[in-house]
Amino acid sequence: MGAAFNMPLTEGFLDLARDSKHNNRYLERYLTPLDVMDRYFPYFEDELGLELVTKDSNFLRLSKMTTTYYKQVRLGSDWPNYNVYQKANTLVHEAVHARQWRSYGRYRFGTWYLRRPRWRWAMEMQGYRESMRWSIINLHGRRASSRRIEAEIKRRADAVTGILVNGYVLGRVSRSDRMTQTKRIMLADGYWQLGQLR
Repeated sequence: MGAAFNMPLTEGFLDLARDSKHNNRYLERYLTPLDVMDRYFPYFEDELGLELVTKDSNFLRLSKMTTTYYKQVRLGSDWPNYNVYQKANTLVHEAVHARQWRSYGRYRFGTWYLRRPRWRWAMEMQGYRESMRWSIINLHGRRASSRRIEAEIKRRADAVTGILVNGYVLGRVSRSDRMTQTKRIMLADGYWQLGQLR
């Protein structure tokens, strides 16, 4: 029984976490936070057919978090307190989940997300990698130095590692794997993106 609570992140799940098929191929156009805000709301509603709603319950104590559920992006109670950068970052992340829902289907995505923690980790990694990609492009659009972008990559890799180790119900997945692989993939992806910009 102990093994069930210490499941390793095998190559299949690591490859899934690195998969970029749910990235937004137009992301490079969205350089500033306001640009993201201006374009992503119509993108959600017109292209993805999603409704943006405000959460009205404290289900599983998740009322503060913005989440995507099938055809809804449910804005958390903290949304009004976010600055424009945080809002843009959240929208880029949730758009990945919206595309995942469309790709996998309502039943499969919903069931697997709740019942397969290693798969859920990989889905979240795709979202966090995409929001980091936007932040790198955003910094590049401001003509930031490579050193500043590298510092942002490291900061976000640490932040995402902390979230996926402590902030999600992933207790069955090896904690050591989550700490090691999350940071490794985020850093590798971030540096690769920086190389593409240069």
